[in-house]
Amino acid sequence: MTLMDGWEAEPWSVETKAFVIEQPLGTGIIEVLTENGLWMLRARASISAGTFSSGDEINLDGTDSRIDRILGTLDPSALGHRAITDLTEVIATLIRKNPEAHLSFFRRAGPMSLKMHSFELLAGIGPSAALRMQDARSVHEWSTFEKIDSSSGIDSVQLLAGRYGEELLDIEIQPRLVDLLLRSS
Repeated sequence: MTLMDGWEAEPWSVETKAFVIEQPLGTGIIEVLTENGLWMLRARASISAGTFSSGDEINLDGTDSRIDRILGTLDPSALGHRAITDLTEVIATLIRKNPEAHLSFFRRAGPMSLKMHSFELLAGIGPSAALRMQDARSVHEWSTFEKIDSSSGIDSVQLLAGRYGEELLDIEIQPRLVDLLLRSS
């Protein structure tokens, strides 16, 4: 999307909600994660906003009086230890809030090569577990995370949240499920 003055719109500019990852002590800055594209942003809180806690929801559409403005994207290396720890839980909350976009990974995942299945991108899933998951998917309808978990013996939301978190913290990780599932047009 191009703006009138020729500048490109930020890819996160269509986002309307975000969830707080952290508000570093002594700053008016909050670090947030957008609801749909999982963009990590920095925002300036208004003077009267008070403090924010991890997981607090904010509106990015200009209607939230607690937010002065969006400052831009957040450099993952700037996240504090607590924020890194909280990131997976914030992502898990967002996955549960909007499951359809994330369920598509489990419904469509297939072989990436002759030796690796897409399920193996998730921490702790090796070739044997990926094969069991494929078998479970062929027998059970995976319409919810609960059905995935009960038929395959995993915690699908936590595994996917963990993978997304790794990708957000390390831009070198490939393939990037965040980009493939959430940010592609």
